[in-house]
Amino acid sequence: MKKSFILASALLMFSCATTKGKTEPEKDKAKKEIIEGALSKTEIEEEIRRNLRFIKQCYEDELKEADKNSAFFKAPTLRIMTDFSINTEGKVTSSEAILDPGQVNSLKGTQEIKNLEFCIADVILNYKFQKPRGGGIVTVKYPFVFSSQK
Repeated sequence: MKKSFILASALLMFSCATTKGKTEPEKDKAKKEIIEGALSKTEIEEEIRRNLRFIKQCYEDELKEADKNSAFFKAPTLRIMTDFSINTEGKVTSSEAILDPGQVNSLKGTQEIKNLEFCIADVILNYKFQKPRGGGIVTVKYPFVFSSQK
């Protein structure tokens, strides 16, 4: 079975996945929880896109180590929600990544998921954004969706 990485690229919570089963209400809900601060969506998207290879590497590294019979390896889609803050200098000061609560229970708390969450949060801590206009702090909620292709 070949596994590969696909990332939802409609950024900043607009269309959170490229897989089947996403509903219109989820899109509407997602549009409301974007940013508090003075950076545009485009400015945030640029930095996220510039660093996607590091997020992808987190997933691929964990996939290589995963037992082929594990729920992590067999999961057709993983959705990791991130929440991070950007300070007045454009540095990320806090970053959290968690498995979407709607994911299969057998994935929650597994070592693979913990490792993936930690890696993604750590990568985001190294993002460097433009300084927010007006000196405000920006809070971003962003999903990363990993899908397997067979």
